[in-house]
Amino acid sequence: MTRYFWLLGKRWRLRFVRALRDALGDCDDELREIRVVEGLDGKERLRVMLHELVHAIDWHKDESYVDSVSRSMTNVLWRDGWRRGE
Repeated sequence: MTRYFWLLGKRWRLRFVRALRDALGDCDDELREIRVVEGLDGKERLRVMLHELVHAIDWHKDESYVDSVSRSMTNVLWRDGWRRGE
């Protein structure tokens, strides 16, 4: 499944894929594409999507920063009741 969204004035593509090599998601700044492994549910899906969005917002941040920020955002949103709607 492919979706499109706007982030900081640029059009990005979000694709859900069967598998990625050694990751649950990735972000390609040049192609403006985020890929997330399909089948993730709940808090893990939210965390992976936020993680890749943080990369998209600032590609130059190191992985430990991106991981820390995305986990913190996930916890705040999850505690507030954010869940995936169908």
